[in-house]
Amino acid sequence: MVGLLAAAAQPQFESFFVSPAMREGMAKGHLWTEHITSIAPQASSRIATNNITVTLLVWALGITFGIGTVWQVILNGLMLGAIFAACMRAGLFSALVEFVIGHGSLELPAIWIGAGAGLLMAEALIFPARYSRSVELRLAARRSVQVVAGTIPMLLIAASVEAFISPSQLPGWVKATLGGTLALAYLTYVLAVPAPPNTDAAPASI
Repeated sequence: MVGLLAAAAQPQFESFFVSPAMREGMAKGHLWTEHITSIAPQASSRIATNNITVTLLVWALGITFGIGTVWQVILNGLMLGAIFAACMRAGLFSALVEFVIGHGSLELPAIWIGAGAGLLMAEALIFPARYSRSVELRLAARRSVQVVAGTIPMLLIAASVEAFISPSQLPGWVKATLGGTLALAYLTYVLAVPAPPNTDAAPASI
């Protein structure tokens, strides 16, 4: 929302996130995503690799006491908002919503979960509880890496949807239904599957 409002108030803000090629395409009434369908298999692989990289990055930056993690989340939010503002100005807002809604229901939460996992490490560094910071960090890293690993299936599914379905000519309601179904399936999993007990223990040397 901050990115969208900032770009709506100051159009030059878009230039940080919207390339000249994207702007040229939007001026002609086309999203930059329209070519994806012609290279869907390769695009799916690239999208999955990129999103997994982003998720691992926001997790790993937890080691910076969470500063890098929070900054990356804010930056991605500003980027998404600015792009939506640019599309709104070009009359392509609904087209972008239609593109994002199918895969975004898994992709965005997966990145947020990765950030949350990174903040587990930040918490261990800032507020060590039972043990020293180094020990708490190792324990938090062990827990958080399991959380991050759990996002990979989400990102693989989201990448397939983004490459094969999101840019397709399917009606918008179909994409929205798919996005809602994926979100509901994930929410059901979160609520139905009990969390494993916390069995963290300090290393024997302590």
